[in-house]
Formats: sequence, structure tokens, C-alpha cells
Amino acid sequence: MNSYFFFLLKAMAHVGEDTATGRIPICKQGFLGSFLGSISLLPKILFMGLEGQIPEELGSLSNLKVLNVEKNNLTGVVPRTLGNLSSLQTFKALQNSISGNLPDVLGRLTNLRGFGIANNRLVGTIPSSIFNLSSIRAFDVGRNRIQGSFPSELGINLPNLEFLGASSNLFTGSVPFSLSNASKLQIVSMGNNKFTGKLPSLGKLHNLRSLSFSRNYLETGETNDLNFLPSLTNATNLFLFAINVNNFGGVLPDSIRNFSTNLRILALDNNKITGNIPSGIGSLINLVGIYLWNNEFTGEIPPDLGTFCQLQELSLSGNKFSGKIPMFLGNLSLLAKLYLEENYFDGNIPSNLRNCKLLEVLSVDRNNLTGTTPREVVSLSSMLNLTASENHLTGSLPIEVGSMKNLEVLDVSNNMLSGEIPSTLSSCVKLRLLLVEANNFQGTVPSSFSNLRGLEELDLSRNSLWKTPRFFGRRQFFAEIKSINE
Repeated sequence: MNSYFFFLLKAMAHVGEDTATGRIPICKQGFLGSFLGSISLLPKILFMGLEGQIPEELGSLSNLKVLNVEKNNLTGVVPRTLGNLSSLQTFKALQNSISGNLPDVLGRLTNLRGFGIANNRLVGTIPSSIFNLSSIRAFDVGRNRIQGSFPSELGINLPNLEFLGASSNLFTGSVPFSLSNASKLQIVSMGNNKFTGKLPSLGKLHNLRSLSFSRNYLETGETNDLNFLPSLTNATNLFLFAINVNNFGGVLPDSIRNFSTNLRILALDNNKITGNIPSGIGSLINLVGIYLWNNEFTGEIPPDLGTFCQLQELSLSGNKFSGKIPMFLGNLSLLAKLYLEENYFDGNIPSNLRNCKLLEVLSVDRNNLTGTTPREVVSLSSMLNLTASENHLTGSLPIEVGSMKNLEVLDVSNNMLSGEIPSTLSSCVKLRLLLVEANNFQGTVPSSFSNLRGLEELDLSRNSLWKTPRFFGRRQFFAEIKSINE
């Protein structure tokens, strides 16, 4: 009978459907509230295509265990009558436009296991009564405008918690030191808030798979800020670790070699981390993305970074790395994005980056690089963005540059390049930005540049070019042009 009523509810919904919008306008039709009394035995309700507010009459469904109204166009507030659903185990209202505060009567739902109301417009604070629901396994309030702090007893009062989602809100205060007591935790997503203080030891979270505290105000740039890291070596299933955009200082400890070999994402960027990259990082063999940019790392890139057969993105920009860009980066056959700008690298751009057949982005701006532009690198058809500005590169721009058929951005400005600008660049018809200013280019601008109709910015200034093609005057070609010999 339950399945029949569930089918009947869906059928009734379509009978009352607004044929102009294809949605169920609860408030306009008014059919739903009067119908609920006849489905009071339903244990599970899934609503789709809804508009309006969550009807208060739902609070009369005393046998309801699952209420799923996610991905609709619901507005208004969470009705207080939902606190009467004593049998409710799962409430999902993600991706709506629900506003207001969470009512404190939700703390009566002692059988609640899953509570998901992310991606809405909630404000205020989370009622303390909700944090006493020891049955909760999944709690997700991410992407709202909720304020306040988490109780210090969070991990003690919610011992069954497996998923904690609170990202993109306005939470303040410190991360509860009791968090590790919730030993069943698998996902912790608390990024993009205003948390302060230190991260506690997380050694009891053996089941942890994803941990994100990105974009907060954690730590103070002191030498012991990363002392909690060794406690995470017990999390053998950890695949994402993100503490980027905070104030973490100190040296990245060698104990990172003992992190889970399942780790895929390591995001430490935009902190104040110093010292060398520990050589033991090579044990994290399944890393796909390494994000260390905008820190204070020093030294050379360790050879271990050349052993990651799964690595797709390596971002080391905005540090104090020195030495040569190592040849072993050419061993990273799956590498798609390589960011090395704003460091102190010298020597040549390694030609064996040609082995990175999937390379889309190569950024080596603002270093001390010398030598010529490797023709092997500018032959990569996969390349989308190639930027090498503000170095000391010499020689000509190879004619092979025309092989980069998908190229959108080329910036070799502020170097010492010479010779003529190769006409083969006109084959790069997807170019949006072409910046070659402040070099020693000579001769004429190729007339074939008229093919580059997607250009948004072209800068040829401060060179020794002497003839402006007539099509330059037709402004429909370029959004911004700087004169040749400005």
C-alpha cells in the first residue's frame, strides 16, 4: 500500500501541474496540503518540480522516515511543524532557495541520521539542540549564510557523524578539539568560513577520506603550525587534504611521506610555509594535484616530484624555489598544468617537456630563465596557455609555434627575443591574447595575422617592428591593440 500511495502522490502532482512552467506551484494550486491527510502512512516522500514553501501540513506525517525535497525551487522557511516528525531519519532540502533560521524544534528529531540543507539562503545560527542529536551520521549546511561557532563538545555529542559539511558560510571561532572523538568521520568540509585558532590533533579519524579547511583564518604563521600533520598518518583512506588559503607557517614535515598512498589532492597553497619540499613526498604515488603556490618554499624541486605517474597539475608559483627547472618533469606523462612563475629558477626551459603530450598550461613567468625557446615545447598541440614573460630568453621564436593549434594565450613579453615574428602564428586561430612587447623583434608584422579574429589583446610595442598592416585599423579584429613602436 505504501508504494501505491507514493505512486498516487506523483500522479496527483502531475494532475495539478502548471503546464506553462512544468512545475508544481504548491501555494497556487493548494492541492498538496489537503491531500497529505490521506498519505499519513507513507514512510518516504520524494518531491520533484516544486515551487513555493514547504507546507506546514507535512508535520502531520508521523510515520514519515525520509523527506526529500532537494533540487526544487522552494522558498520560505523550514516550518517548525517538522519538529513533530518523530520517526524522521533523513531530511534533504539541498539546492533550493529556503531562507530564515533553522528552527530549534528540529532538535526533537531523535531518530535523525541525515540532515542536508546545503545550497540555500539560511541565516542565523544553528540551534544548539541539533548538536545533541547523537544519531546524526550526515550533516550538511554548506553554502548558506549561517553564522556562529561550533560547540566544543561537537565530536563527543555526535559520535556517529560520518559527513560534516559546513563550507561557504560565515562560521567563526575555533575548530572543536573534540572533533577527533567523532571517530567515524569520513568527510570534513569546512572551507570558506572565518575559523581561527589552531587545528587539533586528528589522530582518531582513521576513516577520514576528505579533509578541507580551505579559505579560513587558521593558525598564525608560527613554526609549529603544522604539528597536527603526523596525526593524519592514521587516515589510510585519505584522498583529499586541503588547508590552503590560511595562515599556516613552519616547515612541511618529513612525516608527510606517511600520509595515505590514496591521497589524490594536496592543497597547501596561499599560506606561509617555509623550507624545502621534503623528499619523502614521493611516496604519495597517486597524487593528481599538488598545490603549493604562494608560500615561502625554498631550495630546488626534489627528484621525487618526477615520479608521480598520475600527476596532472603541479603548482609551485609564488615561492622562492631556485636552481634549474628539472628535466625529470618531462617524465610526468599525464601532466596538464605546470605553474612555476614568480620564483628564482635559472637556466633553460627543459626541452623534454615535449614528453608531456597532454600539457595545456606552462607558466614560467618572472624567473631568471635564459637560453632559447625550445621548439619541442612550442610544438605541443595540446597547449592552451604558454607564458614566459619577464625572463632573459634569447634567440628567435621558433616557427613551430604554429603547431599549437589550440593556443589561446601566448605571452613572451619582456625578454630578449629577436628575429622576425613567425607568420606561422596565424595558424593559432584560437588566440585571445598575444603579448610579445619589450623584446628585440624586427621586420614586419605578418599580414596573415588578419586570420586571428579571436584576438582580444595584442601588444607588439617596444620592439623594432617597422610596418603596420592595414588591417590593424579595422577595429573589429582586436579589442585592444598597442602600437608597434610605442
